[in-house]
Amino acid sequence: GSVAAMQQGTVDAWGGSATDYQDLIDGDPAAFPLIEQGPLLPNDMLMASSRLRPEWVTLIKERLLAHEDALIEAIALHHAKYIDSTLTTIEDADYDPIRDAYRAIGQGEFLQ
Repeated sequence: GSVAAMQQGTVDAWGGSATDYQDLIDGDPAAFPLIEQGPLLPNDMLMASSRLRPEWVTLIKERLLAHEDALIEAIALHHAKYIDSTLTTIEDADYDPIRDAYRAIGQGEFLQ
């Protein structure tokens, strides 16, 4: 992937997530200096279908939060970046920068 290309020197610059950058530098930031760091992206989210009744969404949300530790542990088994994560409620407006980015690259219809 792109990290391998940077490590092999086949590209001059790379962009990606903070966790991928940590893997890339392997403890030596001087090996691949950070040129620019953008604002943090909003949290990953769990979404429910708009077809679900609101009371079911509330019930599912309550159960997820009640079993947060077990859920995070299970997710982290497959995706290490979620180790030590927490579940939290989100605000729709937190995702406006993502919507703006999709519009900027001509993918605004994806947001419908």
